[in-house]
Amino acid sequence: MKVTSKTLFLVTIFVGGGYLLFFIMKKDWFGVAFSGYLFLKGLHLSFDQEAYDEGNKEADLKKTLHRKAFGKFAPFAPYVPFLSLFVALGLSQIFEVTLFLRIALLSIVLFTFLYILWFEQIIKKERQKAEVVESNVIIEQVDHPKS
Repeated sequence: MKVTSKTLFLVTIFVGGGYLLFFIMKKDWFGVAFSGYLFLKGLHLSFDQEAYDEGNKEADLKKTLHRKAFGKFAPFAPYVPFLSLFVALGLSQIFEVTLFLRIALLSIVLFTFLYILWFEQIIKKERQKAEVVESNVIIEQVDHPKS
């Protein structure tokens, strides 16, 4: 087997394997399942050229759609869900738990969830457009073969 991405392979082995061992030693089975999934996915992408190319294609599509939707703020847009959850965690650690704080935290979590759903819908629509264009090209090639 040939390694398609040495960097991805090394990160998968050291970071993914480290997390997997950490969760196994803690006996946190949800963490084992999640890190095991990521570990296996990293190995799959490291060895399979088609999967690696598909992953790069997906990353390029998301990057292009972020640029299209957010303009100059595109580099920060993928991290909005993480940042909002980090703010929610910080608020819960700093302030005393009250009804207002609970409402604020719930609003932040709801915002994060809706943001992720919204962007997934944008990706889905873009894929559908690409499939329509691809199917039209195939139909034109069948109708009008090049001589």
